[in-house]
Amino acid sequence: MDQGGFNGIFNLITLGYGLYAVYTWFRLLREPLFSNPLLIPKERAPKDCLEPETYVAYIRPRTLVLGVIAALSGGIGLLGEGMGFLAAAAAAIGMDLLPFELLFLVALPLAVVIWYAVCVVRAQKKYFP
Repeated sequence: MDQGGFNGIFNLITLGYGLYAVYTWFRLLREPLFSNPLLIPKERAPKDCLEPETYVAYIRPRTLVLGVIAALSGGIGLLGEGMGFLAAAAAAIGMDLLPFELLFLVALPLAVVIWYAVCVVRAQKKYFP
């Protein structure tokens, strides 16, 4: 598989992950805590949560940040490769294309995923005994 094919698959996965997180955020607006791998440990059930409303209030905005950053990164990566605007954007700020792609399409979403994971683990320790 060539580099372009790998980047395309990575961007597609990132876009899908982001859209799933945004879907989870919308669903949290309409219904109480529900079984979802982004929210609840797989060995637990929503009824195990000590304070579901507080947990949802804590995790909902973080889920939106995760979803928006991941979806934008994946979408920009997919469109940017096909249309070539990533190279133009990198040149406009005086960067080579590879560091630009690594920073905005890999490092930023990865940092947000790690941040979200840390937030979720801390919240799960507090609200899921």
